[in-house]
Amino acid sequence: MNLLTPRQVADLMGVHVQTIYREDLLPKVRVGRGIRYRRGDIERYIQTHTIPPRKQPPKCVIIPSEELKMRGKRKAYYSFGFGSVIVRKRKDGVQRYYLDYHAGGKRVREVANYATCLEDAVSALKDKMGLTDVKRVSFESWAGRYLDSHIKPHLKKPRSEELRLGNLKAWFKVDDLWKITPTTIDEFRAWRLREGNAKPTVNRYIAL
Repeated sequence: MNLLTPRQVADLMGVHVQTIYREDLLPKVRVGRGIRYRRGDIERYIQTHTIPPRKQPPKCVIIPSEELKMRGKRKAYYSFGFGSVIVRKRKDGVQRYYLDYHAGGKRVREVANYATCLEDAVSALKDKMGLTDVKRVSFESWAGRYLDSHIKPHLKKPRSEELRLGNLKAWFKVDDLWKITPTTIDEFRAWRLREGNAKPTVNRYIAL
């Protein structure tokens, strides 16, 4: 049987010898006036108290600092139909993502753990709201229903809206609405500005 002294245990675990005495976490053996520890007990303690590595999030694009500055002082707010994502920029430049949603009749705000970009935060928000298994709807299909049910009944000549929806369908060629993220919306906004649209016109696109 391999017995170790408290000092040997402390050296093995990389702590002060007084920590071994004070914490009293390991089974010990009394040998005369001294205390000894079994090597097997120490190895089992290390195995049961090993912390697994933190889950690494997938890499994705973060919000440029200049965009955060445009949207407000160190904060950007992205609203969706099922909740919102708040982006805060700390003084050290690190961006933190927060979820804002309603559950059980109460408003909930919490940090989006492991989120390194908007896509991660939106995915976490969908998980919170139980939207991960929602039936896929293409943007083109949604645009057609939106035009028939929300625009045509209220406008006699919705040519401008039809044109804008056509440009939106040309850009958002996706088979699942959930694939549309704040990043892709910002890319669309930049594309329309490059095409010569004024900012109020681009805002009308986003308002649709």
